[in-house]
Amino acid sequence: MISIIAVNTDTRLMMSIFVIFNRLLIRMILTMKWSK
Repeated sequence: MISIIAVNTDTRLMMSIFVIFNRLLIRMILTMKWSK
């Protein structure tokens, strides 16, 4: 049970980091397009 909970928290953390990274990447791409 404990290992399953740990895995769940790890996957959630990875997903949140992935989402934040994607948002930053999209913002950078949009700003580059706008600057050009």
